[in-house]
Amino acid sequence: MKSKTRKAAGKARLHPLVRPVWMEWIARKAGKNLDKWGVQDFETLGLAVAEEAGELAQAILQNKHEGGERGRITHEALDLAALCVQVFVTMSERHGAENVWNALFKDGANNAVSGGAVAT
Repeated sequence: MKSKTRKAAGKARLHPLVRPVWMEWIARKAGKNLDKWGVQDFETLGLAVAEEAGELAQAILQNKHEGGERGRITHEALDLAALCVQVFVTMSERHGAENVWNALFKDGANNAVSGGAVAT
């Protein structure tokens, strides 16, 4: 009997609540960042991720308590997600693509990887 992971190997898909257009926006934003800044080191990216997470938290709090614009939450979340993608790019470009998958799936209980997408 095949494992659930093996059965899913050819069926890379997003969760039904995750809209594919969001993934496109994130990929485009990450691409713009890479065009502007190139492949950055982990220290720079880590600091940028922390800064963007703070801006997202600020946008959420301002929306809730000060009537801040809800659209800013979306903007800050997009910026943060793009930076997180850039962490994977740095792993791939500076440390070899294989290391990205090894780091993600080192416990052996990983989801199958098909065509660069994680299958569930």
